[in-house]
Amino acid sequence: MSDNEDLGLQLTKAELKKVARHFNNHIGERTCHICGSKHWQPLGSVHTSVVFDRVNNHHRQDRVIPHVSVACMNCGAITSFLAGIVGIPHRDLEIEPVVAEDANESDG
Repeated sequence: MSDNEDLGLQLTKAELKKVARHFNNHIGERTCHICGSKHWQPLGSVHTSVVFDRVNNHHRQDRVIPHVSVACMNCGAITSFLAGIVGIPHRDLEIEPVVAEDANESDG
């Protein structure tokens, strides 16, 4: 991969600061849930989870969930946040918010 191809993979310094600020605002001084360390580091890329189509029983490569992460530098545990919520858009997507259905309604 050339240096130009790598440019789109790495978060900018400003974006890394957004990730760190979001983490600090929402997690703050809490320790790692695995080892108890307070040494966290933002990861330098947007990562994606691939959506699974349960009806057709396969992964949908055209549907992804972009997220940014911070890693515990002691044990490697990772905590992720939706990239768009942090202010780092994956691309322009029109996503309708999903409202949780009332627990008393049937699946029916």
